[in-house]
Amino acid sequence: MVWHARQRLELGYYIFLLTLAIFFVAGMLAYAIIRINSPHLSYGAISLPLGFWISTLFLVGGSITLHIAVHEIRFERQQRFRQFLLASSFLGGGFAIIQTSLLWTLLADHYESLQVNIQMYGIVFTLVLLHALHFIAGLAVLFWVTFQGFRLRYDHEDFTSVRFCAIYWHFLDGVWLIMLAVLYLVG
Repeated sequence: MVWHARQRLELGYYIFLLTLAIFFVAGMLAYAIIRINSPHLSYGAISLPLGFWISTLFLVGGSITLHIAVHEIRFERQQRFRQFLLASSFLGGGFAIIQTSLLWTLLADHYESLQVNIQMYGIVFTLVLLHALHFIAGLAVLFWVTFQGFRLRYDHEDFTSVRFCAIYWHFLDGVWLIMLAVLYLVG
C-alpha cells in the first residue's frame, strides 16, 4: 500500500491528538485518584466560578460554527464559509477573554489555599492552564485559517487546514467538557 502525503499528514495529525488525549486522561485520572483516595488531606471543595460554564458556551459555539464552516466550504459557499469562520474566531476570542480573568481568579484562590495547606487548587490551576495553552495554539490556528479564508485560500477541493482546525477545536471541546465534569463531580 502506498501512502500519499495527505494520508501521512492525516495519520500524523491523529497520532498527535491521541498523544494529547493520553496526556490529558493521565492528568485527569491523577487528579481524580488523589482527590478521591486522600480523605485525610485537608482540602475543601473546589468551587468553579460561573464564568467557566459561560465560557463553555463560547467554546462549544465556536466548535459548532467551525463545523458549519467546513460544511460550507465543501459546497463552495465562500461567503457563508467566511461568515462562520469569523463567528468561530469571535467566539474563540470571547472564550479566551473570559478564561483569562478566570485563570487569575483561580490563581488567587490557589495562593489563598496555600495559606491553609490546600494543595488541590494547584492541580486544578495546572490542568486549566495546560488546556489554556493548547487553546491558545488552537486559537492562533483558527485566526490564521480565518485570515486565509478571507484571502480565498480555500475551496471545495482544498480545505484540509480548515478541517484539521475544526477537528482540533472539537478535541478541545471534549477535553474541556470532560475536565469540567471531573472537576465538578470529584471536587
